[in-house]
Amino acid sequence: MNLRICDITTENRHEIANLKVTEEQHKFIESTVANCLVQAETEYKEDAVSVGLYKGDMPIGYAMYGWFDEEEKAVYLNQFVIDSACQGKGYAKPLLRLLIEHFKKEYNRKVMYLSIHPENKLAQKSSIFFGSFLF
Repeated sequence: MNLRICDITTENRHEIANLKVTEEQHKFIESTVANCLVQAETEYKEDAVSVGLYKGDMPIGYAMYGWFDEEEKAVYLNQFVIDSACQGKGYAKPLLRLLIEHFKKEYNRKVMYLSIHPENKLAQKSSIFFGSFLF
């Protein structure tokens, strides 16, 4: 599938900021991806990392994570967004697996926490697939 995680740079920031969710999903995320980027760079600067999620050279998603807990070896996945044009194509689970491997390899994390909006049934089904997120 050629999925990969990329740092957000001046070269790709605009294309990541332009990722969109469906109209129905606006109630599930705190803001737009563009606003999430600004928030990560200002309000959460000391705690958060933003990354682009790609299929080859095409941006298909965004993730914000951080708030590392050294005692539990945990990481908090604050935002996980798949662009509306790329939803329903089987990217979410492989990208979550890729992020988990990234957390293990780059940060030596063993636990991942995330929050899911109570009405976001699709995200709840995806999280059940990953169990308790102990890896």
